[in-house]
Amino acid sequence: MISRACNEIHEVRRSVVGRRCTIDPGYVRNLGDKTYEYVAILEFDDASGLGTYLKHPLHDELGKLFWELCESTVIVEADLTEARDAQTADFLLKDLS
Repeated sequence: MISRACNEIHEVRRSVVGRRCTIDPGYVRNLGDKTYEYVAILEFDDASGLGTYLKHPLHDELGKLFWELCESTVIVEADLTEARDAQTADFLLKDLS
């Protein structure tokens, strides 16, 4: 279902899914109360593209399945920038000034 939604809803520019893996980073992690087994990241050109995706019938189907299968979730909308860009610090600090 997720493959179909990501392929047929043209506003989805990039989509990746993954499963949690355990790697010792050499420092203590504080993951809070919960850990999550899976991740899905969908990228859009802009908020309008995300809005179109959220209103699409395939998203409705995927959303129903999502809420049926997920015991707990975190959903985050984020405005991203390339970390290698020289203006990364400006981007991250733009709402703090």
